[in-house]
Amino acid sequence: MKIGAVIVTYNRIEELRRCLAAYEAQTLPPAFVLVVDNCSTDGTGAWLDEWAAGPLPFVPLVHHLDQNYGGCGGFYRGMEAAMHKEFDWLWIADDDAFPAPDALEKLAEFMQSHPKETAECSALCAAVMDRKNPGEVIPGHRRRMKMGLLNIPESAVPLSEYAKPYFVLDLFSYVGTAIKKQTLETAGLPEKDYFIYYDDSEHSIRVGRTGPIYCLPAVKILHPDAPGRADLLCAGKQNPASQCAAGKPRPAEMEGLLQHSQCAFGISKKFPGALLCHASGALLCQCTAQQNCRTAHHVFRGHS
Repeated sequence: MKIGAVIVTYNRIEELRRCLAAYEAQTLPPAFVLVVDNCSTDGTGAWLDEWAAGPLPFVPLVHHLDQNYGGCGGFYRGMEAAMHKEFDWLWIADDDAFPAPDALEKLAEFMQSHPKETAECSALCAAVMDRKNPGEVIPGHRRRMKMGLLNIPESAVPLSEYAKPYFVLDLFSYVGTAIKKQTLETAGLPEKDYFIYYDDSEHSIRVGRTGPIYCLPAVKILHPDAPGRADLLCAGKQNPASQCAAGKPRPAEMEGLLQHSQCAFGISKKFPGALLCHASGALLCQCTAQQNCRTAHHVFRGHS
């Protein structure tokens, strides 16, 4: 059972050093680690070339991109390149996510001890733990959703379920998620026209159509905790994304953010003005100066 890894990095060389050291320290090393450098300007590219030339417990692969394609563009290009390599499972993670030393070993142990679940599933996810408080789960990385008539409510899997050997989820982040090669061949790769945010959620839905997605709490990866994506738009309970999900016009706070970063919140080139919202109601939200979010469900269905 071969496990490959894809990591995307951009201008976080110190985080990347620690990240790659965590893969070098794995009790069961991956077959390869493919690092996508999103055109960093902090010396990451030169350092990666030196790193790849050194003795390592896996095959190092470095892809230097000609521009910053964002997290989604980087993951798309990394997975696309990995598909030409030999592997059974592809582990996806950020450059600021550090797998526990036995993460891949625990992953392989589950595959051996649960052959039925492994055969039927499409992806296996690690439990994402807070780097500052390693004993605490960051629940927002593993979520469930319920299709509504006009919206798609989502919620984090309850912490009580992390006491189980494994549990089912609908939406994963690209933080310690292993996807079958066969699943990627069937479901496809991330939507490369996104830039950042909710590329992994949209991909989760396509991946989940090929088989259940399981989280394995014994497999752990450390990641910085951060505000929810809706909180990035506006702090507090009355945030722009919630108003957006309720079908109200886009507020000034959101308008200002979009003016400063046209692709920063998962805007798709296929649907100009479509904003991926994490909030009480809408996973994908069609907002323009003349429109509200009542069309979100239809946009999402068309995009999937």
